[in-house]
Amino acid sequence: TDAQLQAAQAQLQAAQLQAAQAQLQANQAQTDAQLQAAQAQLQANQAQTDAQLQANQAQLQAAQAQAAAQQQLALVLPTATGQQPPALVPPGPQPAAGQEIAFEVTQIQGESAAPQMAVEQQTPPPTQPPEGSLSRESILRVMLGNRPEFNQCYQQARQTDPSLQGRLALRFFIDPDGQVTSSQITESTIPNAALHQCIMQQVGQLHFPKPDPPGIVTVNYPFVFSAE
Repeated sequence: TDAQLQAAQAQLQAAQLQAAQAQLQANQAQTDAQLQAAQAQLQANQAQTDAQLQANQAQLQAAQAQAAAQQQLALVLPTATGQQPPALVPPGPQPAAGQEIAFEVTQIQGESAAPQMAVEQQTPPPTQPPEGSLSRESILRVMLGNRPEFNQCYQQARQTDPSLQGRLALRFFIDPDGQVTSSQITESTIPNAALHQCIMQQVGQLHFPKPDPPGIVTVNYPFVFSAE
């Protein structure tokens, strides 16, 4: 009887030990699964954070590149005044006769007041050919369409002087066929003859709409360059 009792107790202890081991293994498996799930979630969160960081960095680089491009060449544009500007009647072949389309610059840097268009009235000589007309918008459309060429002139000049910046004013003449017949630098704070020559060459290659009615158009146009 004692032997049977001892055998029964041994069997009971073995069964209890097996059950405890099985429960321990089950708990360990559950813990491992939870740990793996937590690690997977952590990796997913890290991947999402890295992707968001890369996207933010790409947006920042794009914004910086756009700002740098705008600072490299800032063309000063006239602002609308709420009323239609007076009719622009350009002068005859002589610069001193007729009218001039002038884009006047008040300040060089910052977001200050933009330049206003001014039309200068003069009495043409009796022998002057018929006067033409060319709108401000048509002139701006051509000038803005050639900003990459003007910027290239500026970048070439900066190769010898990286801190080069300032403003220059250019006067050029448009004939009845829309061709630029001549140009000249009337004012400049940039002591760089190569930049002046390059800008005049680029403007000399421009093609504007034909003035209607035909005539000579005189344009005074400012450029503002910033190396920052």
